[in-house]
This record gives sequence, C-alpha cells and structure tokens, in this order.
Amino acid sequence: MRALSSLCVAAALLLTACAGANDPTPIPTFAVSGPTLEPSPTIRFLSSGELYADVTPEGANNPASAALPSGQYQPPLLAAPADLSGMRDATFQLTNGVALNGVVYEAVSDQRVPGVLLLGPRAANWGELPARLAGLGFTAAAVSMTRFDFNAAEVATLLETVALLPSVDPARLAIIAELEAADWALEGCGLSGLCKALAILSPTNRARAEASMPRFAPRPLLIAAAEDDVQSYPLALALSAQAATSIQYVPAVTGRGAGLLSLAPTLEFQLVAFLQASLQ
Repeated sequence: MRALSSLCVAAALLLTACAGANDPTPIPTFAVSGPTLEPSPTIRFLSSGELYADVTPEGANNPASAALPSGQYQPPLLAAPADLSGMRDATFQLTNGVALNGVVYEAVSDQRVPGVLLLGPRAANWGELPARLAGLGFTAAAVSMTRFDFNAAEVATLLETVALLPSVDPARLAIIAELEAADWALEGCGLSGLCKALAILSPTNRARAEASMPRFAPRPLLIAAAEDDVQSYPLALALSAQAATSIQYVPAVTGRGAGLLSLAPTLEFQLVAFLQASLQ
C-alpha cells in the first residue's frame, strides 16, 4: 500500500511539471527561440573581379558566348599560348553538344587573314603544317574528329566557328581534310557558302564523293592520293576526270592521309600554292 501511494505522488508531480511548460497565458509572451540574441551572419556575395582577379574564366561564364543570340555558332575556346610558336589549345563546340579538341595557330598581322580548317582523326597528324601556314599568313585550326563525330553539317559548323576567330577573314576560308574526314569535308564544304576551296588527302568513300561534287562545284579542289592506295587512288582519278570544277591532282607513290606530307616532297608546297591562289 505504501509503494502504491509513493507511485501516485510521483505521477502527480510529473504531470504537474509537464503541464506547466506549455500552459497558455492570458497575454502574448515573447521568448527567445534561438540559443543567442546575436544577429544572423550576413552573406557577402563576391563579384567576378574579386573571385578571379585578372583571370577570365572560360566555359559557361565566357562573356563572348553569353553575348551571342540564341542558336548562334560558338567561337572556339582558346587557351593561352603554350609557347613562342603561337600554338593555342582550343575547344570546338558542335551543335549536337559534342566538344572537339584541337589547336589554333594565328598569323601575326594587323589585318584579318585567310583561315584554314584542317580535319582528321588527330590534330597532331598534320605535324608542322599548321605552324607553317601561320608563318605564311594564314590562321590554321586543326581539329581532332573521331569517326563517331563525322557529319557534313558539323563540318560546315566547324567552318562557321573558325570564321569567328578574331584574326580570320570569313570571306577567305578553306578546308584541308584526310581519310574519312575528307569524304565529309567534300559534302560539308558544298553545304557552306563560306568554303572557298578544299584539299582532300586520301578520300575513302567514292559514292559520297561523287554525290557531293555537283553541290561543291565550281569551287577549286585539290586531291592527293598514293598509287598503292587501292581505295583512294581510283577515287582520285574518277574525281579528277570531272570537268565541273577546277581540280588539281597530286600523285604520290605511297602513303595515306596526312602521312603523304612526309612521303610526297612537293605536296606541302603545292598545298600552300593552292591555298594562296584560291584565297587571294
């Protein structure tokens, strides 16, 4: 009986304590709900200048890209010059969202100069040609294109992006392409009114090339292929026989694509002469 009485007293005390904590009051009562009376900290928003100082962030915050109207081609994103040669790493944005890597060599001039787009599986395949073109007064952009990225419309897009380089005269643009890229370049050049001339090394798809010629003509075309290339040599001869455009055929004994530059001693000289005559 004594234990039960003690339990009842404890329960009563507990109920009294709980009830007092949330009992309503006849007038509003103001109480501090936080652990301190100090004001909340103020968030300071930094400007771009405070965040980056003299470094201009590229990508989504590129002011040149942000200023373009909707649907406009994106200019290449250029890194700082890597060395005294003037080479700059570049990123080229396609309309399907794919970003392609490449390099840009800009001619040193106080006037706009002709632009040359070099297309192939790897930009490095062109060796010293882009640098030599820049030394001769061209701005050269070499882009690495995988087989997955080949598309005639995207070739035309790449030419549009090269035209946005500040050193390039958009009225004087040409393409040099090798292997599968050469097939798409012939079709893409025909789609673009900016393309004034085309040089293709070891093209591979005869059906696509022949179908593209009517739209491409009458612009000047240079074709290079080796006699031991069973795929490109017959194609080059077939295109050379067409009279709808000005075609220059450069034969070689052996080699494929950009490799012809080292195996055909006169090819680079003929390429330069072809560009100078076509883009004067």
